[in-house]
Amino acid sequence: MMISPFQFTQPLLTKVNFEMCSLKEGASPSVDLHLCRNIINIEGKNQALVELIVQLNKKENEKKKDAHFVCEVAMQSMFSWSEEISEAQVRDLLEINAPATLLSYIRPIVAGLTNASPVPVYNIPYINMLSSREKEEN
Repeated sequence: MMISPFQFTQPLLTKVNFEMCSLKEGASPSVDLHLCRNIINIEGKNQALVELIVQLNKKENEKKKDAHFVCEVAMQSMFSWSEEISEAQVRDLLEINAPATLLSYIRPIVAGLTNASPVPVYNIPYINMLSSREKEEN
């Protein structure tokens, strides 16, 4: 087994907000999912701080009308890489792999929050991070 030249530190939970809005009997709540990633390169080092913010039934500060709940979770981690990785590969790793890694830490938090509420448990689905990057670029 070979360890990857792209590594990360223990992800840190930096924000959690869960709010019940309304609960209609018999209605299965639909959930709008929004992701926001922030990448801050550390100058002079092969490191970057990556933050992923997951917003459910909310985009920026706008709540979805008729949402049963609103949730926002943010996590961040420091990612580092060796000199052998090209700039293009580093860009892909930071924009695609790093947020996917952070999402895997956010997923059980959201499931736990919704499980402890009156709404059905929400399990964040797999997300095509490549597709979400292409949307950001356009």
